[in-house]
Amino acid sequence: MANTYLYIDDTKLTVIQGIANGLKKSEIINVIAENPKPWQEQISSIIDRIDQFDGILLDWRLTEEVRRSASDQDISIKYSAEALAQEIRFLYSDKEKNILVKDIPIILCSGNEGFLGYYLKDETGHDLFDEVYEKMGFTQNHDCIVNQLNALAEAYKALQISENSYQSVLKPTIDIELDIRLTSKVDSLLEDKIPHGFVKFLLTEIIKKPGVLINEGTLAARLGIDINESGEWGKLLAESLNPRCKYNGVLSGGWNRWWSEGFLNWWSENIDLTHPQLMHAQKRVDLIKAKTGLTNLSAAKKIKYCKSSEFWAICEGTKQPIDPSEGLLIKSGNLYPWQEEKYVSLFALLEEMVEPSILNPLEKAKFKYLKSTI
Repeated sequence: MANTYLYIDDTKLTVIQGIANGLKKSEIINVIAENPKPWQEQISSIIDRIDQFDGILLDWRLTEEVRRSASDQDISIKYSAEALAQEIRFLYSDKEKNILVKDIPIILCSGNEGFLGYYLKDETGHDLFDEVYEKMGFTQNHDCIVNQLNALAEAYKALQISENSYQSVLKPTIDIELDIRLTSKVDSLLEDKIPHGFVKFLLTEIIKKPGVLINEGTLAARLGIDINESGEWGKLLAESLNPRCKYNGVLSGGWNRWWSEGFLNWWSENIDLTHPQLMHAQKRVDLIKAKTGLTNLSAAKKIKYCKSSEFWAICEGTKQPIDPSEGLLIKSGNLYPWQEEKYVSLFALLEEMVEPSILNPLEKAKFKYLKSTI
């Protein structure tokens, strides 16, 4: 059965119904579009119908337009998406009153161009929303977003129907040894029985930050492979890497990730005992070809101004492989022990793909020096 999202947006109903229909996917996601109601009516409506929905999708500016009722009387919506999300979270978390008996994902979206960049700079309300999208992405990245919405709904369901532990939600393979500080944190959040708290932590601190898990771009960098130039990349994943080190835990249906330790185990067992980071990209690719029999694999190329192809990370500006020793650290806040730093290349900074303000303050002198050498 498809997971159903309630989509609340103050734009004309015919417009948001079109957006809702575009997001739907048979047997996966169903979307019901509505205009916002006055505050108390809206809250009561959500409480009364909570069993009908598996998630809520909110427009960023619920107060941007004034809609008219059938009697042609102005109805002004005076609350924000953040206020509504906060109330929904509070109603579930207040166990004593037991008002909202089910926790569900809350998604924020906007049709404003550049919204994501603005949103990421202002951290207000970030803990309230599971994910944030620009509406144009509903078409451009349709399948990806639908899979993520479905994975979020399924995660909330799974967390509310049974007792869980870090083993049951992360599902690490038997040879992966997780940091005890990570497993303790996960188990502690699961004991709280607040699904939105655990899901937010899993997304922001494990799935979206390199470390214990890595994304496809980082995996390719560590293999030394250029994905776009490698016709057998999918075959390498499906036949060799995925069975050994693909992440299959909660939210894996929406975010493809691989165990970083699992990758190293796969490498030592199947490719070479020498650590791959000690080899340049072409050497890694040559070894992979020889061991797997796959010939349509190409080595990744260096970013302009870089000299090393001992790739291990990706440049946050170009999304291309980079040797961390040639990258500049970006601001990361206080990292957990299982997380890794992120880097940006000199090229991305000079081409203004990213702003210098993202740099770790300690890297500003290095950036200034590197610019002077060009």
